[in-house]
Amino acid sequence: MKTFKTIDDFTHFYHQHKDELDASTTHMLNKRYKIDGPMGTYRITKIKGELQLKKFIMKNTNDVSKGLPLKLDNNDDGADVRTRVDTLERELSECKRVLQELVDVINGLNH
Repeated sequence: MKTFKTIDDFTHFYHQHKDELDASTTHMLNKRYKIDGPMGTYRITKIKGELQLKKFIMKNTNDVSKGLPLKLDNNDDGADVRTRVDTLERELSECKRVLQELVDVINGLNH
């Protein structure tokens, strides 16, 4: 098994071996390659025929996976991943805030 210490390392390798990797199954690719990143370990997936990385997160003792597709196209060097995660976290916080406001309104109507 070949281990990549960063997403950028794997992205660089991917661009050098694109045809070979695209022709392989994701099962075989995940047996051959391990990709570590600043926020966890990633697995290789194919969505609509396009290779992507999917991040796996361990929560408590349950093995729960959360996907963060990271397109491996020529324009994506992995540098904007942190920006995308930050944006998603802000949007999630806003959704939680709005949901709590709705709960408060509903609870107010019931009293």
